[in-house]
Amino acid sequence: MARDGLSKEDALNRMHAQMPLEAKLQHATMAIDNAGDLASTRAQVAAMAKRLMPTGWTEFLWRIVLFAPAALLLAALNVWSWIIG
Repeated sequence: MARDGLSKEDALNRMHAQMPLEAKLQHATMAIDNAGDLASTRAQVAAMAKRLMPTGWTEFLWRIVLFAPAALLLAALNVWSWIIG
């Protein structure tokens, strides 16, 4: 409340105006429940990271998507420097 300069009533109104957690979970693709202990939360984060990490063809395609623009830019700069050189 102090950070945002809100009265107690305004803060409670904002809290009550939020979408319920159950409704948010219906829209979520993935969620981490941090209500438990730290070890449980870390295990959920590790499992989600493992699920999100690309493997096989998807990893190959992500490497192309991430590195091809940089390689093309360097090639274009090299050609440009050769032309004006």
